[in-house]
Amino acid sequence: MILFYIFIFALPGFLLLGGFGLLLGVFAGIIVGQVEKLRKEVASLKQDNEKMRRILANRKNE
Repeated sequence: MILFYIFIFALPGFLLLGGFGLLLGVFAGIIVGQVEKLRKEVASLKQDNEKMRRILANRKNE
């Protein structure tokens, strides 16, 4: 997925600013890709947290 963001940011950067735009686009693509990966990880951890809370609440009620 990171390669997708690198391509999306690098191509317009290259067309607008040349080599420097390509470099900026690659860095922007890497950063956006990492942020997207972290968002997915946080969402997964939130779901796991909710599952654990439900399990603990059920054990407490028993």
